[in-house]
Amino acid sequence: MKVDTSPIFATPRTEPGRPDRRAQNRDRTRQALAEAAMELFASQGYGATTVEQIATLAGVSPRTFFRHFGSKEDVLLPLDEPMTAASAIRSQPPSLSDVEALRAALIATAPTNEPAVGRIRMLREALSSSAALRGRDFDQRNLGEQAMARALADRRHLDEPDPEARLAAVVGFAVLRTAMDRWLDLPDPTPLAPLIEAEFDRARRMMGPDRDRAFSTLEDA
Repeated sequence: MKVDTSPIFATPRTEPGRPDRRAQNRDRTRQALAEAAMELFASQGYGATTVEQIATLAGVSPRTFFRHFGSKEDVLLPLDEPMTAASAIRSQPPSLSDVEALRAALIATAPTNEPAVGRIRMLREALSSSAALRGRDFDQRNLGEQAMARALADRRHLDEPDPEARLAAVVGFAVLRTAMDRWLDLPDPTPLAPLIEAEFDRARRMMGPDRDRAFSTLEDA
């Protein structure tokens, strides 16, 4: 089973006509390790796969594996992976509330997740059997919320996220995770964006009679 890892490991940027061969070699090795890990995770399960097996399948030593990944958890849940939606959040018009800006940005960037559907399904399955991976997932969720809150603060020219930005980020990340859970249960190819939109609508309805006030910018706070 081949799992597309391209959204995670991008090709290094080099100047035209002057390829950085060392960087390209590093990227090829990292990609080979990622593909080997995904193949083994799919065929024998995450828990049964060892770093030694991954390295052997990729044709390198375990020491080389650890030059690229701190652990096998890093293959599925890299904590240094940038959040694609952050720049989209910052670019939303100032007329939108924080939650509206998150909604627009997450819908706009949803297609970037679609090539990684195999990896994300594999991750969900692996989480049920690995306490270490669940801990990493918790850390990544916190980092995602912090990145959203930071982007919202930047958008409003704040030095630090305020309570509204932090709360909106928690809501936005929860909506994204819920939409992705629904998406993973549907057959391929299913667009993710309409599911994110539907979950934001659901969250708005759940706020009750004061939902419009709760989802608006608190200008007088």
